[in-house]
Amino acid sequence: MSEVDSELITLKEFEEVGDFETPIQNCKEIECYALAELFSAEANKNIKQGENSAYRVYNLLYELTSISFDPTKQNETERFGPLLRSNGNSTPIPSDYQGNQTEVLIQLVPDIKNLVLRARLADIIWQNDRSQHEMAQNAIDAYVEAVDQVLKGEVDHSISGQYSVGRIGCFYLMRALQISKVSKKKGWDSTKQKKLINEFADYVRTNKNSNAILMILRLSLDYNIIEPAKIAESAENIIISDGLDIIWQRDLWKMAAKAYLKCNNSEKQNRCLTEAAECCVIMAENCGGKGLNATAHLNDAIKELRKLPGTQQRRSQLKEILREAQTTINDESAIITRSIKIDISDFEEFRKKFQGLNLCEKLICFAGLYESPCINSLNEVVNKQVNKTPLLADMPWQVIDDEGHTVSRSTGLSIDGNNTDHIRHMLINNENARWSLSGNIIELVRHLILTKHRIYEDHFRILVEYVCFIPENRKEIVATGLMRYFCGDFVSALHILVPQLENSLRHILNLAGDDTSKINQDMTQEMRSLSMMLNTNGEYRNKLEELLGEAIIFEIDNLFNHRAGPSLRHKLLHGLCTDDDFKGCMVSYACWFIFRFCYLGLRKNTHNFSSKLSSST
Repeated sequence: MSEVDSELITLKEFEEVGDFETPIQNCKEIECYALAELFSAEANKNIKQGENSAYRVYNLLYELTSISFDPTKQNETERFGPLLRSNGNSTPIPSDYQGNQTEVLIQLVPDIKNLVLRARLADIIWQNDRSQHEMAQNAIDAYVEAVDQVLKGEVDHSISGQYSVGRIGCFYLMRALQISKVSKKKGWDSTKQKKLINEFADYVRTNKNSNAILMILRLSLDYNIIEPAKIAESAENIIISDGLDIIWQRDLWKMAAKAYLKCNNSEKQNRCLTEAAECCVIMAENCGGKGLNATAHLNDAIKELRKLPGTQQRRSQLKEILREAQTTINDESAIITRSIKIDISDFEEFRKKFQGLNLCEKLICFAGLYESPCINSLNEVVNKQVNKTPLLADMPWQVIDDEGHTVSRSTGLSIDGNNTDHIRHMLINNENARWSLSGNIIELVRHLILTKHRIYEDHFRILVEYVCFIPENRKEIVATGLMRYFCGDFVSALHILVPQLENSLRHILNLAGDDTSKINQDMTQEMRSLSMMLNTNGEYRNKLEELLGEAIIFEIDNLFNHRAGPSLRHKLLHGLCTDDDFKGCMVSYACWFIFRFCYLGLRKNTHNFSSKLSSST
């Protein structure tokens, strides 16, 4: 907040404004962001008219309603977070309003008519002061009534969309349950809980909102709203009768298995897990049974079946199919090098066109802002520099860290013509400049996305679900890392994503039939590191270049591994990054590169990703 805005907005100022709900009185959207946009417009109008008190009131309401909200996060302190982070700064969070400002808000809540606004303010007050049990009850009641409005058809979803209404409705139910569980006061009557959740489950199922269906079943199971056996039966019935996408079917089989586990019914649990594994086989068949995607799905199926009794014969059959699919991987490897062709030479013109896209189109466009330059073009630039300024090019290059240590050096141009190392240092120096400049544009576009759309971790779960480069047991980690990146938390994002990029390269080699482990002299085994896989004299570099393209592997080497570059993998591993290292555009580029890597990993699944994301938003 600015210096002026950080001052207390008093009750008197609210009284001078009068009915501060006037700008939102006709808004029937269930998503709080719709209120934020209206309050922002009113604040801007008042500042232009010189109405400073009214501006301060509406700006405060804008800030409160624009706070990011995601109750699915495991860490309670992260369920409300900043809308944007950039260079160590961030937009407001609930704790910014502790103390006197909270006391003012407490006096406002009981008279607020808009359910979404009342729920948000009451929740933030309770978040700041857990002794405010009346505010906890206010928040619960408002969340529940908002969902009831959805069921009565009183909510306008022309802007946010019907699927978004389903997701937000699940969020409100989840939040009401969370507050009720923690506050331990009156809370939410269990009979009403069950009735409303059952009704909402019917609502999202009628609208074929697959994401919300899964969320509501998970909610019912986690909070013991409905008996586990009934949840499992519901999941199976939905699979049989609703004709859902195969990925949703797999997730529902897993949900049914989890419910049967809670019932101690191991026979039905194993049956459901077997069906979930068979969904992976169908997904492989849908990919044509060939290439990296099919190999990844078959590999997941075999892994899942390995945990289940009586599946040895089926695993043997699938291993034969897997070997056949692996032989076709090289035939499709060129797909990874495709270009999305985004023109950003005129950024203002790009911005206008970009704002007219939906969220899915924006994410795809974002992934295509840049592509990895080919090695020949990079070498040509260096050769021109050598010819233009031979004396400067002849000088040795040194890379010095923050403590003055020389971490990499070249000897300068040599007479014998062996200049590979020196040319590489010059090339990476040029790339450093490109990464920083590109990182600036990337940051601008990231902000454009976040100022118009609410991004949730579920969006990235959908992305990674279709990325064959990411192992099944790492998808949640990568989704979390991408979410942290889009929120501007580069510290967390890099620490999560860089190790997973390294693991993805190992996974790709494993899918192609290469063993990425090595046996030490003491007969212990360890996995190959990034530097070993990227060693130009090693056995894996050529294979990775065949599968992913020479340009992408060269950029991964320069950006994350080579000592003449940012060497992000080495710095993160050994704790060498400083606070300032996480504030520059270089780290934004590195995170974006991994996001782009994930997008390219969709391969033939781009349409499926677009369709599923659209149904979620």
